[in-house]
Amino acid sequence: MSNKPAAQHESEVQTKEGAQSGNVGRIFLSLLTLGLAAASVVLASLKDGEFFQDLLLLDGWKSQLIGNLHPILMLLPMGLIFMVVIVDVLGWLSFGRWKPATLTALFFIVMTSVLASLSGLVLMKLEGNSGAEWSQYMWCGIGATGSFALSFICKIWGKGGNDRGIVYAVFLLCGTAALGYGGYVYGQKVHAFTLIPSETELTTPFGNQTVREQMSALIIELDASNEELEGGLVKKNNEISQVTLAQNSAEESYRGEQKKLVAAEKSVGELKLNVLAAQKKTIETLKQIEAGNKEKSILQKQIENLKAEIEALKKQATTVFPKSVVELPAESVAE
Repeated sequence: MSNKPAAQHESEVQTKEGAQSGNVGRIFLSLLTLGLAAASVVLASLKDGEFFQDLLLLDGWKSQLIGNLHPILMLLPMGLIFMVVIVDVLGWLSFGRWKPATLTALFFIVMTSVLASLSGLVLMKLEGNSGAEWSQYMWCGIGATGSFALSFICKIWGKGGNDRGIVYAVFLLCGTAALGYGGYVYGQKVHAFTLIPSETELTTPFGNQTVREQMSALIIELDASNEELEGGLVKKNNEISQVTLAQNSAEESYRGEQKKLVAAEKSVGELKLNVLAAQKKTIETLKQIEAGNKEKSILQKQIENLKAEIEALKKQATTVFPKSVVELPAESVAE
């Protein structure tokens, strides 16, 4: 009888310790999910600020990779959440007889929602998507992430991890509605095919005669524009050909003028050589003339000396011989 209270006490201690360790894990998961949801809200608020721009510019290929993963990541929480909603609704309809284990699925929904939200923010910045509809899409995704985080917290703090309370249901359904509406907005922005807006008729290219006629008219108009462009292209090609021929003719004329210029320069060079030779001959002739002038001046001096000697002889002859004998003709003396 004395051992029974001790065993009960030990069992109670182990139960308390297990509860405390379980509470620590639940607190950690609660803070983790709330922190990730809050981080998504903060980054969405800062998406137009310098912090987010600098974050995108750190490494271009990494930001491209993260943004391009968004179309894949966004499908993961959508598929999981509809599965969770279906099995939870079936569990609610069974009035507690069937309790589906969706805790792990909810955790993955929260994680993939956070990743999809972050990659969506990066993709929006990279592609320059802006406007009211893109803002609705962004906040629907982030709101769905927060709702899923709160439903996960309700789940882990519920009895046995299978809480069927109204709060859990509200968060789960609100998150599902937000995610579904966000997916609808994204599909309209990315995948909708609209030609001519109309309030009364369908504008999709399937099953609408009016739209098909509009498409045919557009194709005819495009063909006409194409023919016009081709005609303009042929005309431009002809103009280019004419310009090319004129350019070739001008180049040939230029080469001919260049040849003439070279021949003229050669002729000028020969003329310069001839002029130098003529100048050289002229200098030699001038030297010869100068030498002849010197000889002439010497002969003139000699002639003057001879005349002086003749005059002296005349004077001597007049003194020695009679005047009639010594007179000579003036012409002979001059000679």
